[in-house]
Amino acid sequence: VDRNKGISSISYNHLNLPDTVTIDNGTESGTISYIYDASGAKLKKTVNITGQTTKEILYAGGYVYEDDDLQFFPHPEGYVEPVAGTSKSIGFSTGGATSYTAYNYVFQYKDHLGNVRLSYADSDGNNAIDTATEIVEESNYYPFGLKQNGYNDDISANGNALAQNFKYNGKELNSEMGLEWYDFGARNYDAALGRWMNIDPLAEEMRRHSPYNYAFNNPIFFIDPDGMAPVDWYIDATTGKVLGKDGADTNNIRTIDAGTFDSISTANGGTTSEAATAELQEKSAVIQINQSKIDDDLAIINNQTVADQSAERQIYINLSPVRDDEGYSSTDSNGNYIYEVTSEMGNPGTDGEAPFEARINGNGTAMRNGSVVLAGAHTHNLTSDPTVVNTSTTSGKDANVASSFGVTLYAVDSFTGTPSVHSKQVSKLGMTVGPSIHRVTSDGTKTDNIGTTNNNNIGEDALKKFSGINN
Repeated sequence: VDRNKGISSISYNHLNLPDTVTIDNGTESGTISYIYDASGAKLKKTVNITGQTTKEILYAGGYVYEDDDLQFFPHPEGYVEPVAGTSKSIGFSTGGATSYTAYNYVFQYKDHLGNVRLSYADSDGNNAIDTATEIVEESNYYPFGLKQNGYNDDISANGNALAQNFKYNGKELNSEMGLEWYDFGARNYDAALGRWMNIDPLAEEMRRHSPYNYAFNNPIFFIDPDGMAPVDWYIDATTGKVLGKDGADTNNIRTIDAGTFDSISTANGGTTSEAATAELQEKSAVIQINQSKIDDDLAIINNQTVADQSAERQIYINLSPVRDDEGYSSTDSNGNYIYEVTSEMGNPGTDGEAPFEARINGNGTAMRNGSVVLAGAHTHNLTSDPTVVNTSTTSGKDANVASSFGVTLYAVDSFTGTPSVHSKQVSKLGMTVGPSIHRVTSDGTKTDNIGTTNNNNIGEDALKKFSGINN
């Protein structure tokens, strides 16, 4: 019971997720019901307010429907709203005839924690943003996520009301009947309290912390992607594959010798106790993600392809030892070798193809110049083959390469002619526009629009996909 919000009852399922919330706050009364799949992913929300029409929200991946009508779906810089046949559709002249836009593209600026701070849309199609009429919403937050009020409060009709519910940490705010809970997946969060509304599903592994604390009470530094407990993961530096996790709360990825990991696990009866965690961390080193090098190399191959569309270009995303100025492997203060995820330029390909030049060693691991190959990224050029049509996705060839080498393949839409900027320019100018990147993993799973050449995290993504880390 929550008398402040008028919550009279909450029923939960076997995953400790709310099935039905019953509310009577003196102004509105009714129920909010949820349906989940077996893993706890939300599939449907039904809002039944007394005296109003029942509303159903359906979640199909990134596609969100209200009463069976598609409301929006994501793109790398925000979301897309279908507007065909509505007042938001923009008319433009083509060959003497008037055509109308079918989609409204809303762009969003996010801060370092993933909070949506600004949404805007070119609602008149003049390729410029009028700050008086085309700012959809500006959001500023207190540290624990409560939205600040009293200034810049207007929300324009240029965006989609459902999509604008995704705010703090990019999570959905359930605001019906004054509920005001953020849905993080495994739990629900009340930003006014700075506390979870469900107990930590991994509370037994986090005994030093309250099972209801958010981000270790340090939300300026930490985020919580899904409401579960963070841990440090360990991978075998030889194969790049995951070995297990410890009981730390720092959410790092570390390299360690597989034999050392097994010995520590055996001696401590597992790897999550404080003693095992301390010993594991002493015998391992945190992997560095050289994302700026990856971004710069992506910009190079994209800009080369934009300037010369006759061939694809490629880079390799590798797990490599960090070298000092003299070329020797660097170590940390405990003498452990330090590894990084970085990029290596590959040889140019041909029209529509970039041969993947790696070898498979005796462990079945893709290798190149002594480094474990985690992934490859290549451009898709504007093909001259009249039988092929360029599309914004990964190709069948990409899927075959990913499967054959056991890696992830990233494809860049260089055929669009969109140039990239380098990492220092992105930081200085705040530029995030660049050609889209698409992904296919070694098991054939395709995901389009995972980012752009100027705004992506494919270094960490490649490491997690290759190693088998499941968060």
